[in-house]
Amino acid sequence: MIDDFNMKTKTPHYQVEVNTERQRGFFEHHIHGDEVGGGLWFEDNVLIDYDGTFELPKEVFTALIEMGITVPEEFE
Repeated sequence: MIDDFNMKTKTPHYQVEVNTERQRGFFEHHIHGDEVGGGLWFEDNVLIDYDGTFELPKEVFTALIEMGITVPEEFE
């Protein structure tokens, strides 16, 4: 698989990766992997949806903002 995620960051508990061209990404827990992770979808670098967890983890929310992604309040 080609690594096409051009923005990557690690938080204390998560790996967060984003492809700004394809407007998608994912987050994955360092210990539990994708069992505590999910997909991310963007439109014009604004988070429009995610899956995998009931709530978007605060660390992922913060990481996306630090990456320059706009995260609407509804995801907080």
